[in-house]
Amino acid sequence: MRDYSDWNREALILELGEVHNLISKQRNEIVKLGKEVNSIRQLKTEPNPKLCINCKVPIWNERGAGRKSKITTELKAQVRQLREDGLSYRAIAQELDISSGLAYKTYNQAD
Repeated sequence: MRDYSDWNREALILELGEVHNLISKQRNEIVKLGKEVNSIRQLKTEPNPKLCINCKVPIWNERGAGRKSKITTELKAQVRQLREDGLSYRAIAQELDISSGLAYKTYNQAD
């Protein structure tokens, strides 16, 4: 801690001015970092779907990393048609060569 007893008033005002400038610079840096954090959070929570070239299945990152979905628009249409024709999920799964769980998920998935 500095001893300000021998300082004159002008020196104290200059010292306070420097402290104020330092605080405002740090405040600006905090605001800038906060904006960067928010933009990173937005990228993580709002994926940008793109289409796979060969399979027409949405991928959720630029490199296409991760497990690809087996549910295509054609598969959705086939499952819906077969289910509306009265077939069970097990029968649909055998006909389309998929699991019964995938048939159920495909039919009940919100568009």
